[in-house]
Amino acid sequence: LVLHWGDPAAWRDTVWQHLQAWAVPLDPSWQSAFFEYLGRSGLRVDVLSHWAVPGTPSPMMIRMTGLDKLGDYVRMGLQSGWFRVPEGFGPNPDSPLGPDATPDDYLRAWAPALGQQLDQLVVPRVRAGTEAPAVWSTLGRQPFPAQGDVIQALSATLDQVPSGLLIGEQGTGKTLMMGTIPWDLFVRRQGRHGYRVLVVAPDHLIDKWQREVVATIPHATATVIPSWRDALTLPARWAQKPTHPEYWIIGRDRAKYSYGRKFGGRWNTFRGHWTCPDCGHALRNPETGVYWDRDMKTANRSNRHCPFCQTPLWTADNTLRRVSPMAYLAHYAPKRCDLVIFDELHELKGSTEQGQVLALGQRVGKKILAGTGTLGSGFADDLHLIQYRLNPQSMVAEGIAHDDLLATQRRYGRIETTTRFDGVSEEDEEKKYGRTAKTRRTQKRLPGLSPLWFATKLVDRAAFIRLDDLGHDALPAYTEEVQWMTMEEAQAAWYKEAIGRIRRLAEDALRQGSSRLLGKLLAMSLTLADEPWMPQHVLINPQSAPALWTPPATLTDDHRYPKEQQILADVLQERAAGRKVWIFTTYTQTHPQSSRLADILRSSGLRVAVLTGDVARTKREAWIERQLQNGVEVVISHPGLVETGLDLLSFPSIFWFSTGYNLFRLRQASRRAWRIGQTAPCLVRFYAYENTMEDTALKWMAQKLEMAQALEGDLNLEGLQRITEQSGGGNELARALVHGLHGVQDVSAVWQRAQQIPLPSAPLTAHPIPFPAPTRSAEPIALTTRRATSNRKKPSDESQLAWGF
Repeated sequence: LVLHWGDPAAWRDTVWQHLQAWAVPLDPSWQSAFFEYLGRSGLRVDVLSHWAVPGTPSPMMIRMTGLDKLGDYVRMGLQSGWFRVPEGFGPNPDSPLGPDATPDDYLRAWAPALGQQLDQLVVPRVRAGTEAPAVWSTLGRQPFPAQGDVIQALSATLDQVPSGLLIGEQGTGKTLMMGTIPWDLFVRRQGRHGYRVLVVAPDHLIDKWQREVVATIPHATATVIPSWRDALTLPARWAQKPTHPEYWIIGRDRAKYSYGRKFGGRWNTFRGHWTCPDCGHALRNPETGVYWDRDMKTANRSNRHCPFCQTPLWTADNTLRRVSPMAYLAHYAPKRCDLVIFDELHELKGSTEQGQVLALGQRVGKKILAGTGTLGSGFADDLHLIQYRLNPQSMVAEGIAHDDLLATQRRYGRIETTTRFDGVSEEDEEKKYGRTAKTRRTQKRLPGLSPLWFATKLVDRAAFIRLDDLGHDALPAYTEEVQWMTMEEAQAAWYKEAIGRIRRLAEDALRQGSSRLLGKLLAMSLTLADEPWMPQHVLINPQSAPALWTPPATLTDDHRYPKEQQILADVLQERAAGRKVWIFTTYTQTHPQSSRLADILRSSGLRVAVLTGDVARTKREAWIERQLQNGVEVVISHPGLVETGLDLLSFPSIFWFSTGYNLFRLRQASRRAWRIGQTAPCLVRFYAYENTMEDTALKWMAQKLEMAQALEGDLNLEGLQRITEQSGGGNELARALVHGLHGVQDVSAVWQRAQQIPLPSAPLTAHPIPFPAPTRSAEPIALTTRRATSNRKKPSDESQLAWGF
């Protein structure tokens, strides 16, 4: 930046105007304080040199560094009170700022200007609405315009970078899009006649992938790899370059299966410890000196190699003779595939064998394409290994090690630190006489994900698509609602009594630092209202026998309770309208929910079938077709049996008899019917008793739903706030039953808002609102009386949050 030397106020105004080019709204009233604390923020303005041509004003060259910290500096200024949010109107005339304006209100007021600035700074590789190329007319199936945008965007991305990510809502046609992306990339963009793609998909989606590829891609062959033995022939078959589009499809479970491992050390019976098979040293922990246990089951870092000669101590177990297809191809056919596609990416987040399949894909293929409908789980470290496998450079650049999941959680998530004092507390008077307390600090991860993950890890390699992007004519109406019911008097009394007992026991256990009763508390609270006649076995003390809590004699299993009566009436109403119903029951292992509900429906003349886990995943689609041919009107199943891949187009009504608290499963299973090809209006209804733990679980998942949608592209300020406000699941739900769940809004409103199709917004260029020119007003703008620190959390309750004002 070159400035002319003169009045210092003049060049400060010029610098201030230059800073407005950054996507952080700056108010003119902050200018004095901004320059006063300029150096403390890490933002520096350095004079490089100055010169003067005779007879001309003396210019000065200025270099500004640390501009990436500008947002943090504004946040700190608002929190500390250096900066106040002004009253009046912002650039958005619909968002006036009052005396109680918050930083969020300020951001909303500046939204048009921020959007305009971002639109200038960020140039997409492919703009939405780009006309499909003429060669696309040769495709067997024509994508919707929104699908075409995603295909072109990701093919352009993969043309420049080695990995891409498709995040699409359930039913948007991810299989069609992911199958067409390599054709658009290699055939249209690169002009190649042939290419080779390896598709790694859940086992029950193999047939679907084969059908979609053959029906869509011109001159393509789709070959299924049925077993690991067939994978052994692939290096020879892939020796020649392909002359046409080749799709090789393998089930994810088949791709991961490998031989077992066993510990290779030698047991010294006389001395009673392990020895190294090479150097003969006794194997012990080098730090503690403790000999390794006789039962060596896990190849962890401490026993993976001999600490003396570094000999690998784990070897193949020849009990089961087989090889992992992905590991074999990674070794004997590296980079033989032009692209490797991974379907249902969210199931590959861990360090298990399935996760290793994703890691091996980097060695098999030259490029990686992954797709999922539910990327976010709520925890930052769940995305750590996925990011390392798709884009490791982005993690290495930040200094985050491959095995350091805690670093990702600290930087992009939330951590709760608990400090306990053993013995004498810090406030104890006896501490003055030399007795000090021993402190123990434990850290627990909490749900929450910084929007910086979206900005730094996803925005340049991911494409997002929702069902409403396909257009109002592509899909029928969709309704998602909660049916609240009131328990009968005896049912409610027993629920209150039993839950009260277990709550008091759980409270006592928690005071003693034990959470052993929380699991039973959660299970009982989620199933007791649906099965009030069942006795409850409670293990109060690990040293004693379980206690038996027997319900009153008035609660019998031959009585139909309100939820069962309501779901029966609703199913009969759906049958009268000519609609088939699919019912999900979450608790099926030790609870007779499926069989009991089937008997109730059959007693009213309904044709009911129950899908169980005995039907193999690859045969469930055919099983459903047989039931439809037999005239079945209602199918009951656990949601996990159909949560991915299967299309339930013949069942436009989906009822949830019990939901549990797994958000991934709930979102996936609820959208099985509302998909491309559906013509009937879809209804998803959740049944829950009021004032029960089921009520609380639905509200908790409604909160998580908004956070997950924000991560997956539905970016709004409320959703981004939800990312930072979540509390955990599972045991956290049980804790909510003990201590209460606060700040939960109406869950019906959340479900309704989540499925509403937004109206298209007017383009920002229609009403351009430029950033205001910097002014040096003598009269200060009126300041708010509320400071931005009112909602700050204690340092022990969160990690280093890098987002939010």
